[in-house]
Amino acid sequence: MTVNQELKTPFIVKISNKEEHDYYKSCLELFWSNKSNLLIKKIATRINHHDYGLFSPLYFRLWIETLAKNNEIYALKELLNHLLKATAHLENQNSYLALRGIIHLELDQVEACRELNQRLSKVNNNPYFTEFKQLFILRELSDDLTIENLFTLPSKPIVDYFHWQTYLKVSFLQGKWDIISKVTSYLKDNYGETPLYHTYQAFKKLEFSDLSGAKEEYASLQKKYPENTDYAVWNSYLALCNESYKESLKILKKTSDHTQNNDPDISSLLSYTYYQLAEGDIYSSFWEKAKQETEKSMRLLKSNNLPTKEIKVIIESMKNMENLNQKEMTDTESKKIDHQFWLVPLSYKKVFDFYDGDKNAFKKIYLPLQRSTKIGDLIFLVGKGSSDQIGHHKIIAIYEVKKNNLIDPIDGYLTELVQIKKFKFSLNLILEKKHYTTEDKKSDPKIADRGSPLTKSGVKHIVKHFEKAFSVFNQDEELKELIEKVS
Repeated sequence: MTVNQELKTPFIVKISNKEEHDYYKSCLELFWSNKSNLLIKKIATRINHHDYGLFSPLYFRLWIETLAKNNEIYALKELLNHLLKATAHLENQNSYLALRGIIHLELDQVEACRELNQRLSKVNNNPYFTEFKQLFILRELSDDLTIENLFTLPSKPIVDYFHWQTYLKVSFLQGKWDIISKVTSYLKDNYGETPLYHTYQAFKKLEFSDLSGAKEEYASLQKKYPENTDYAVWNSYLALCNESYKESLKILKKTSDHTQNNDPDISSLLSYTYYQLAEGDIYSSFWEKAKQETEKSMRLLKSNNLPTKEIKVIIESMKNMENLNQKEMTDTESKKIDHQFWLVPLSYKKVFDFYDGDKNAFKKIYLPLQRSTKIGDLIFLVGKGSSDQIGHHKIIAIYEVKKNNLIDPIDGYLTELVQIKKFKFSLNLILEKKHYTTEDKKSDPKIADRGSPLTKSGVKHIVKHFEKAFSVFNQDEELKELIEKVS
């Protein structure tokens, strides 16, 4: 069985002239490497060498693809005018007419494409017209253009790499994996492991949900052609699909250096990556970077006439989260009561009674505290520590203020406290002057008998002690809740 019978397509053949084949392949290598300036010089040199002869369309097609890839609209228009003038004298203009049609497609000049399609409708055995027709059908895809036309290929051999690229594209849309496999194999034999080979290997793996395998294909291409951002974009995108956000960030940051940070695809993926890494924390550095990158992405996408829908979704989501956070903060502030935390000293006798007396007797107690205590304040009962140094204390228990300023004929005013936590073993605590406030101006003032309010640093200091105690005292759930409450 011949190749032609297997594929029901023409042969893919190596250009018979070895010198021509090697030159064309070297141009393709530059295209795959995204070295456009050097490539266009080589293309122009070869076209002049052939003087619009047999192989010239190969290089014009490569020129078109290079300009289109880089979105060089003005240069495409100039090339279109050049083809119109330079090929007017040629007897067989069909290939050049088809090339002009491909440029019209790249410029979205649909009416011009329709006119050329009509003009070339009776042309057979011209692979450039066949490719133009395939691309035009993909562009239009209307009821009067049946999908079978996509597989109408000329009977003569095809050597242009981009004809096969287009043919693989339409085969992929039809799910013709048997054809794709054969064509990529033939391409590999003629041009080595081309990007098309790796790309369709990746697509095939994606068909079986093999994200890691597909990513390896693009990682291989990125390594081989580091200046071609297309492969980095795919590599990063598949990392994102796999929720490997840090890996995606690493790929994108490295790639952005090759693009002077002006590639809209890279910027869009960076926006999404930063957004995911922020994990909804609107105060994180990743969130701020996501905001900056989305603004940049919008600017780049608009300047390149590219869709902005995906970036708008991210921006809208971020705005909604910020608005929700602001609302929650406003609601919290409106309900907020400025609770305080107090240190209240106990004498040695009271500490002894506390541990030796009836447990239930201390569930609710009344103490003469500062009149500025409020309902909901937390009271830390502390006894003097074993050390003689001022500042060494033991936390005995924690209470919450339930009622305050209760009049008592002996003590004057009493505060009703309800026990939250009594420590089986008191917690050692070293307090400094900065940890609580007092009217006493001495260098190491004592805690006031009626209680001294903790400062912010004092609260943080105690929370650290609680967290340490939580890990030591058998993961005490009651203490865990207390840590959350105090925090």
